[in-house]
Amino acid sequence: MSNFQRTENIGREKFSSWLDAIKATDIQFTEDEYCAVDCTFKYNNISYAVEIKVRDERYKDYPTHMLEQGKLTGMIDYKNTNGLDVMIYANFFGDYLYLYKLGNKYDTESLMLARTTAEDNGYRSKEIIWLSSSTAIKYHNNGLKWEVAS
Repeated sequence: MSNFQRTENIGREKFSSWLDAIKATDIQFTEDEYCAVDCTFKYNNISYAVEIKVRDERYKDYPTHMLEQGKLTGMIDYKNTNGLDVMIYANFFGDYLYLYKLGNKYDTESLMLARTTAEDNGYRSKEIIWLSSSTAIKYHNNGLKWEVAS
């Protein structure tokens, strides 16, 4: 199993735990590793499209977190094609979950970054969106349950 797939599985397991805690319904994890979203679900009759990332815990308290513009574009297309209501960007930092409700348009910055974070495949130019961590809904898993974090 590649580092990429291992990281994907960790993120999906953690997100599944959170979905169980909130009693989400119609949970479906995507099978295609190139799909624009990792998961869809319903909560309070609202349908969600989710991108899940597992990040190093040392980045948890940074004032911003990054999202690739290409990922957002794919999520928008997926949401519209599948008639979903909301896009969520889920970032795990150890036992912390930061949820960002995404809009359709953001300012971007062009940066040279690693092609992938799970494996060393060189670098390429990427259009990056900086999301203010103050806008995230934050949760912490204390080993027993998920709690809202400050």
